[in-house]
Amino acid sequence: MAWTDTIFKFIGLARYNTITPSLTNGQTCEAQCDERGRLLVSTEPVNTLWSDGGIAAAERVVKGSAGKLHQIFGRNTGGSTKYIFIFNHATSGGSRPANTSTAHMFVPVKVQAGEAFSIELPRARAFSTGLYWGVSSTDASFTYDSGATFEVSAEYE
Repeated sequence: MAWTDTIFKFIGLARYNTITPSLTNGQTCEAQCDERGRLLVSTEPVNTLWSDGGIAAAERVVKGSAGKLHQIFGRNTGGSTKYIFIFNHATSGGSRPANTSTAHMFVPVKVQAGEAFSIELPRARAFSTGLYWGVSSTDASFTYDSGATFEVSAEYE
């Protein structure tokens, strides 16, 4: 048998399972097929939800449990430059991330007064605890600014 036959047979194999595997983030698996050997391919779009800005705020919990962020955008409706931080965190108020924390996901995004920002991810980013955004008066570490007013929308699952 020629080496090309071996390679192409290996590449062309898919496994039939009566129960499709349930994977965790970053895990790989073999291609799957149905009971007749037809390759299973999902063409269904991901069901996402939106957390719309509504009332301007200095912080918001987008999702209080594990999930994935697809994009986030908004604007600074206040009168001075602020920084938006995004955390893997599930609560706001007195239980918000502590001052001097660093953002879970990004270098803080600088937003001038009256300016808009947009962060679109080529792939969704997983958050194991929850998805929280807060406004900081400093960029080096999180310094919660209760007087800040941002209108923010986030697409997540």
